[in-house]
Amino acid sequence: MTGHRSRRIRRAGILLACTALILTACGTTRSPLPFNPAPRPAENASPTPQASTQQPNRNCTDPRRSLRPHGPLPTPGNIPAGVLPAAVLKNRYLRVGVPTDAVLLGAMNWNTLQLEGFDIDMAKQVAKAIFGTDEGRIQFRAVTTDGRIPALENDDVDLVVATMTITCDRWQKVDFSSVYYESGQKLLVQQDAGFAGIADLAGRKICAASGSTSLRTITRLVPTAIRVEVPNATDCLVDLQRGQIDGISTDDVILAGMAEQDPTTVIVGSKLSDEPYGMAVKAGNEEFVRFINAALEKMRTDGTWKKIYQRWLGKLGDASPPTATYQD
Repeated sequence: MTGHRSRRIRRAGILLACTALILTACGTTRSPLPFNPAPRPAENASPTPQASTQQPNRNCTDPRRSLRPHGPLPTPGNIPAGVLPAAVLKNRYLRVGVPTDAVLLGAMNWNTLQLEGFDIDMAKQVAKAIFGTDEGRIQFRAVTTDGRIPALENDDVDLVVATMTITCDRWQKVDFSSVYYESGQKLLVQQDAGFAGIADLAGRKICAASGSTSLRTITRLVPTAIRVEVPNATDCLVDLQRGQIDGISTDDVILAGMAEQDPTTVIVGSKLSDEPYGMAVKAGNEEFVRFINAALEKMRTDGTWKKIYQRWLGKLGDASPPTATYQD
């Protein structure tokens, strides 16, 4: 191992350890971030919206189909009763499970000691839709890939915005918003490894996150590959640098963040799957889903989505917000 690579690995390990320490110290895992008192968002509530007879997407044939908004996004302070989860009303802030080590999506800025990225900004827009501002009104909590659904089921968070692919299996456990980002699974390897695509890794070690859709795709396409599972896909990068694995296969936008951290790596091959991202809430919060979808519709039409995309992902090429599809 070269001295340069050894130093890079040590730095990566130190950054991961420091991230965990700072997230705990800042209260992003349990205690709320500081905030200024403000009226509860439902104090001036309009009448409760008429209950819908449409059931969530449990009998799923198209996982992208979410619940249609009741209309335009209501203004903060005029959100109808029964829309927001009880915990949001009680706490007066939004608890959001996010990635915290995924560059471009959700990672620590060591200059500001703030989380930043595409998913972080998307979550802030939901808090802004509720409270009129996201400042002091959002509490970020680190979630692993396999821990996203349990965090919702255990009421540890109100919302998950964490590169979560919408699938029919997951619809059985949580409720999803409409698609807010279209990703696709690819492969990351060392530049000098000589691999051109995932088929070249038959019998070799491929790393992905536990509980991810990526693992199923790896098994389907390369059944002889040796799957290496880690809590988060970004944990694979140090293993790749150490030569303990041969490749990382996960969503292309996550791999782009890894490649930005380590220029000796490269994304190769064609797209292996479609990975539509959705915001997830605890099952049974249908009205909250409709509210989130109204917020997403506003972001699509007023240019907010495009602005957030350009800020974090513009280097990946031009893109437009995904078109929403609904089941009702």
